[in-house]
Amino acid sequence: MAFYKNLSYMFVVQIANYLIPLLMFPYLIRTVGVDGFGKFNYALTITMILFVLSDFGFNLTAVRDISENKSNRYEKSKIFISVFIVRLIIVLIILISSITFAFIINEDSYWLVVYFLGMLIGQTLMPTWYFQGEERMFFSSVCSLLSKLVSAVLIFLFVSSETDLWLAPFAYSIGGVIGLIISIYFVINFFDLEFIMPGRQYVWEKVQGSFFVFMTNIVGNTYVLGSVIILGLFVNDRELGFFSISQKITVVIISFFQVFSQVIFPFLARKKDLVNSGWKRYVTYSSLMCLICYTLFYITGISDLVYLYFSGGVSQDGLEIFDWYLVLSTIISINVLINPIVLVFRGDRKLFRYSSMASCAFFILSYVFVPEFSSKGMIVVLFLVEFFILLMSIKFLSGRKVIN
Repeated sequence: MAFYKNLSYMFVVQIANYLIPLLMFPYLIRTVGVDGFGKFNYALTITMILFVLSDFGFNLTAVRDISENKSNRYEKSKIFISVFIVRLIIVLIILISSITFAFIINEDSYWLVVYFLGMLIGQTLMPTWYFQGEERMFFSSVCSLLSKLVSAVLIFLFVSSETDLWLAPFAYSIGGVIGLIISIYFVINFFDLEFIMPGRQYVWEKVQGSFFVFMTNIVGNTYVLGSVIILGLFVNDRELGFFSISQKITVVIISFFQVFSQVIFPFLARKKDLVNSGWKRYVTYSSLMCLICYTLFYITGISDLVYLYFSGGVSQDGLEIFDWYLVLSTIISINVLINPIVLVFRGDRKLFRYSSMASCAFFILSYVFVPEFSSKGMIVVLFLVEFFILLMSIKFLSGRKVIN
């Protein structure tokens, strides 16, 4: 019952979480232009890369630790404090380094990254991972929803021309900090935790336990988030804006598959016998679900209507790029659903190895395809590396018989 309740909470709030930003896209494109939106997304992409650094893989390993110690108050308290301390140290280093770098280069595009740092602080320190491990996703859903609502209201109120571009990331930062404050309130008042200062050895063990997941996220995001940065080196702001619009819309679609993945991960971590006997059916059904959903989305013409609406009617030439991106999104969604099974099988090191190989291939292929084929070349490269990850994950699962 708890599983379905968490799933329903996340799906309902996820619709609102992504509907709010998508409603803002046409407004932002009309007010700051396609060029301005490209700069906005470029800065947001860099910020998300910084978030991968500050997260340090705890979004998966800490969830697994909490779900395995749900009845142990003392252990949960130590895990919570340890993760908070490590993330706080990392985010402070990033904050000081980013501001210093912005003063040194003194370019408007990088100052946009600085204006996003409040959102980075909020997302890093917000204990979403703890709510997920406790399988009480209502709290994280409320924090996320309120954060985005605040950001949306501020953007609609204060961003009215191209000169207001800097206010958009600043609005995101205010929303992120407010979400963090609310989440801390929830932890203090609704969860039975103690303030226990763990020893340095314990904290170090948690850091070591998250290292391979962290490195997997790093190398994995070099080709997911890095695609915008590399593409920006070879195309103009207008084409980068077309690519960014397609990416943003498909991220929303993929997020609904991520919701299922996030909710089922702590459940699978506790039901290892079920995973051991039924992972093949899970992988098969997950793949079929993704293929059917994306096929229906395309052949019914809904994809064209969605793109033309959320692009603000000013980037119809980018519609073909969006169709190509839908094919890529199908493979990404399948990987999103399969990853929890791999992690339950303790495949942290294997995922790191596969992602490292894919990342190397991404950089090589990008400089072969992108200069010649621009956005479509980048999409082809991303498809190849994601398909490689999928094949290697299935190969790993096929060789597993017992969960340690």
